Amino acid sequence: MLQAEVNALCGAKYDREASGEARRAGSAKCYAFINGTREEIERPRVRDEQGEVNLKSYAVAKDQGLFFDQIVEAIAAGLPVRGVEDCHGGAVKKTQASEMWVRHSAEVFEQFRSRSLSESDWVAIQIDGVFLKNHCIVVAIGITTEGEKKALDFEIGASESFETSKLLCERLAERGFGPGSERDLLVVRDGSKALAKAVRAVWPRARQQECLVHAEREIIDKLPKAAREEAIRLFKRLRLAEGKVAGEEAFEALVGYLKKRNKHAADCLAARKDSLLVFHRLDVSSSLNSTFTNTNHVENLIRNWRQETGRVKSWDMKGDQLSRWTAVGLSEAEKGFRRIRGYQDLDELVEALRVIAADSTPAESAEADSASVPPAAKESALSSCVSTDEP
Repeated sequence: MLQAEVNALCGAKYDREASGEARRAGSAKCYAFINGTREEIERPRVRDEQGEVNLKSYAVAKDQGLFFDQIVEAIAAGLPVRGVEDCHGGAVKKTQASEMWVRHSAEVFEQFRSRSLSESDWVAIQIDGVFLKNHCIVVAIGITTEGEKKALDFEIGASESFETSKLLCERLAERGFGPGSERDLLVVRDGSKALAKAVRAVWPRARQQECLVHAEREIIDKLPKAAREEAIRLFKRLRLAEGKVAGEEAFEALVGYLKKRNKHAADCLAARKDSLLVFHRLDVSSSLNSTFTNTNHVENLIRNWRQETGRVKSWDMKGDQLSRWTAVGLSEAEKGFRRIRGYQDLDELVEALRVIAADSTPAESAEADSASVPPAAKESALSSCVSTDEP
């Protein structure tokens, strides 16, 4: 490559008829990056009337940017920056590899946060939080009417507070996320009251399904060991129940069993009846229960994110490191997404959300998740049973 450029500037070697103004001026020892390593080479020199001519091909050959894709792929795959120097024979120093990764992750973060969400027809969203040191990352994953999943966005705060959750929901709405026309949005979330309030502030008509798996963990923890096996079986019956009638029956059977074993646990569950049976009351196929009665999809996304970021030993919370790594981790995890189980029956859910939107007002939709048991029972049960913002 170097000789070809010299021939173009000076003409063929020993060609006395060459009319180029440049001339060969010997060679010099130098280095170039070849096949991921730094190699010693002989660089031909060229001079003209102005002095030394800088060869463009040599400038490319010694540019460490040639390693950029290799290095960021290696780091994304788990290679620490301190190992990059050894793998490339000293061609790239640890500091240089770190700078390349910062540049790459910043680009990924910008692309992740700026992509439009208005091109898809969304039917549901799952929202949950993950704690890292003194920070909480609230993550959202969307599900389209075709059953496809997409990591939507995230927001970092001190806790899963109303302000943090609202910022996330508002940014999603600004980027074009929302249900189709004349249709309510299905939101699947944990038991956080702050998150529920934030969702109502942005999507007042949304139907909010509280995660049954979260509820099961909290209730089972209140029971003696001898009573847990039957309670787990009844929770499974509830998760698999199809439609409103079966869901109501399974829920009442569960509450009835809990009253005989732990009245506090029974009151706790009864206070959350409406928010736990939102999906069942839509009367759609049970093939969709595994997706829309829990936050498993967003929790799986968070687990994959932990795998991507677990090797980071020191977090710089003052800069944008956490945001950049979160965007990279979510983007990498998204590559393995598949369509949800039972996506063939999503038309039923879409129609149910359309019908329920036509039959109710925004105020009724906003209150649908909270009106059920007597106020006194709610006050006593919710005070100790509803999930808080603590990890």
